[in-house]
Order: sequence, then C-alpha cells, then structure tokens
Amino acid sequence: MSPEPAPTSDSNTIRWVIPPCPQRAARVYTVRLFSSLLGLRATVEEARPLDRDGIRTVLYGPIDDASDSKLFVIEPDLYFWSRVEAGSDITPLGVSEWRGVPFPRWAESGVSRKSHAANTFVCPVDPIAAAFFLISRIEEWRSEKVDQHGRYPADEAWMTRMGLLERPLVHEFAAIFAEWLGIEDPFAAACAQWPNGHPFAVAFTHDIDRLRMHGNFWQDARATFGALRFRGGLSIAARRVASGIAVRIGGRKDPYDTFDELSAGHHSSGNLATYFWICARKSAKNADYAGDSPRAGAMISVLRDAGHEIALHGTFDSFENGDLLREEKEALASVALAAVTSSRQHYLRFRASVTWQVQEEAGLTADSTLGFAGRLGFRAGLAVPFQPWDFTRSQPYNLWEVPMVMMDVTAREYMGLRPGEAIARSQRILAQVERVGGAVAVLWHNSSLNDLDWRGWRSVYQSWLEAARTQNAWGATIRQIVEARSSFLRDLGSES
Repeated sequence: MSPEPAPTSDSNTIRWVIPPCPQRAARVYTVRLFSSLLGLRATVEEARPLDRDGIRTVLYGPIDDASDSKLFVIEPDLYFWSRVEAGSDITPLGVSEWRGVPFPRWAESGVSRKSHAANTFVCPVDPIAAAFFLISRIEEWRSEKVDQHGRYPADEAWMTRMGLLERPLVHEFAAIFAEWLGIEDPFAAACAQWPNGHPFAVAFTHDIDRLRMHGNFWQDARATFGALRFRGGLSIAARRVASGIAVRIGGRKDPYDTFDELSAGHHSSGNLATYFWICARKSAKNADYAGDSPRAGAMISVLRDAGHEIALHGTFDSFENGDLLREEKEALASVALAAVTSSRQHYLRFRASVTWQVQEEAGLTADSTLGFAGRLGFRAGLAVPFQPWDFTRSQPYNLWEVPMVMMDVTAREYMGLRPGEAIARSQRILAQVERVGGAVAVLWHNSSLNDLDWRGWRSVYQSWLEAARTQNAWGATIRQIVEARSSFLRDLGSES
C-alpha cells in the first residue's frame, strides 16, 4: 500500500517519535543526521501527539494498533540494535533491496513489517539502523583487523565486499525514504546549503610529505630503485637520474616543488585549498623536512597569505596519541602564525575507536582522514561533513569529519588504475556528490604533480579541477565547508 502525499503545512519539518528504548541516544542522533540530508528539521519526541498539526510524523518504534490518524512507521531492526547494545558481532549477512537500493541485512528472520491498520504505512526496511551502521563505523570499532600500516583494510568493509563503496548509500537511503513519505526532489534543500548558489562543495587538499625529490644521494638512490616496482619503472628510474643531475648541477627547480602550479590552478578556478603540513623533526617515516625549517615556514606563509588553510598532517604515531598531536598542532600554529583547526593523519592512519578521541583532545575541530587508502569512495556512506558517534560516551564527538573520497595514490598505486580509468571513476564520484548536494575532500600530493614518476597523471588532477568548475562546485577549505555545514544545521534548528 503506497502512502498518500504527506500534509505540507510545515513541509520543512519531520516529527520523529522514538519511545524509550536501548540505544535511544544513537537512534536520535541518526534520525537527526538522516533528516538533515533531506534539508528537513527534525523534532524528536518520546510519545506520539494526538494532533499531528499537519507535520509529517514517523514513529520509530512498535506500531500503535489504535492509531486513528495516518501514521508512517519504521519498525526498528531489533536484531541489529540488540547486537549494538550487547557489543556482539555486527557483520551483515548480506544485502536486502528496497526500491532498487541495497541495504545491509543481519538476519533471515526479522520483525513483521505488515500494516496493522488501514491508515498505517510501514516501511519494509529499517533505514535508520542501516544508516547508523555505516555512519558510526561500528564495524571498524569492533574489528581488530589492520593492514601493514595499522589501518582498517578497505577490503574488510561491508560496502567494499558488496561492491558499493563508490555510492553514497546513506543519501540513497534518505532519498527512497523521502519518496515513501511523498517528498519530491529530496535533495533540493541540501543543494541549497552552500553559498552563492553552488550546488555542492569540494575541498581540494594537499598533503605535504616531501618537498624535494632530490635530497641527499642515498635518498635519491633509494627512491630511484623504488621506482622499479611501478609500471614503466625502468624508464622512471632513468628519468630520475637525469632530473637529479639537472637539479644539482643545472639549477633546475626540484620536481616536487609544484606549489606555484597548485596555487595557479586554484586561483584560476576561484578555489581556496587546504594544505596539510607535518610539524615534527625530519624523519624517513614522516617528512623530508622539519616543520620549523625556514623553507617550510616560507612556503606556509605564502600559502596562508593567499587565503589557503594551513592544517595539520599528524605524524605517523600521532593517530593514537593526543598529547603528541596537540604538540604538533601548537608547533604548526607558531610557524603559520594562525590558528590550526583541521587535520589529516599521515598515511591515513586511523582507528575509529581512538583517533577521533585524540583529535578532539588535541583541540582540533575538523578532520579529513576518513577515506580508504586502498579504495576510492564513501567510507561512511556519506558525502557530507558530520560529527562522528562516540560509543564510549553515547554522544557525538565535538569534531567534524569531512569525508575524503579520492586520493592520487589510491588510484595509481593501490588500485592500479590508468589515468583514463581514474578520470572516469572520479567523474562518477563527483557526480554523485553533486546529485546529493554534498561536500567532500579530494587529495592530491604536491609530489604527485610531476612528470617523472607520475607521467600522464597531471591530466587526472586537472580533470578534478575542471569537473568542479563546470559543475559549479564551491571550492573551499576544510574549515569553510565545516562552518557552512554547521551554520546550515543551526538554521535548520533540529531539536529533541
């Protein structure tokens, strides 16, 4: 039975009724975020009012058989929520579909989803449980599996195993939920949240790991031999040797010194970018520069004065050490002569149960580490900044996460794509972000914009800039995007 269009006397509001239950705080958190993807204000109550006041009302709980007014009902997946409460294994058994959208499935037998009254409309799936599963990264919280760099492997994620990682699934859940409620054009309000009529936003970000291709002789030799492991490695190694001679003897600019080109690209597109700098002693596993070196300081000043954001690239060991991360943040702020509020962890080292907490302890307010090194796509199923869920305190962190959906190294080294393939995949991802009115980060290293060991890949980065320009994306910094998103949510006025 299809529902009739909902009353529209307050078309910007959706009333959620969530009775007292286990994990209620997590459910309230999810319905608020879920509603915001549609640009809807969410009010949350424990009991259903007798008079609906013309506001769409959705009961997230057991059906009231005595209902005498039209009611939309989502019966909670009690199997899922009981396992969240008990700390049990949360791995889905597979996929269920509703209106062509795949949902995680936990049990063969679930709650009955048949209508108990003629004027009660029951959702055949539980999109709130499915959304919380993806947004909260609970599968990572409860997993001990890590790769060689201590990261949760992309191939372990349910979305990767189901071939769904390049789809912003939580937005898709919201879209068919809106359709079920009778809401047309579900993402219109979300697309309107960005300034000056931009339908979506992209943060162009650059991790500064290396300032020089040609350091000392032994570094050069190690990198040259390392190039042999890539496609065309012999010719890459030969070009590196010739380049080293040209830089050391001929005075040519080092191939990793691409800051002028990066800045020119952003300036011509009217974008501002975020540059993530390591601020520690020079070391093999972190950076080839010291954070307080004159060379780094001079470049940071130039970028800061051009309006770009200077952000922290937390060192290799800082992803689980709040004191170390705070020291690095304060050191970078003293170099930049500006507040440092955003971060991304080196090597994308991240642990859901630890890293957001230590970033918050370090005084950071935004992060953009949440992307898989091994795969392009939407790690949390979201294409919009959000405040992650803290299971230890049963509340959101005071920290915003801006999903990082594309990285140069991911496409070439991990996935083995050719430039043309990388362009096609990235265009599809950005089109998805545009469709849902989202905001994401993309990552291109300064060292990857060279034609020696990244020959042919400049076209991939240029395609990102061109796609953002032609699709009228707002090219902004991590800080600007978080400020715009949080302002939108404040204006929306969701409340409990």
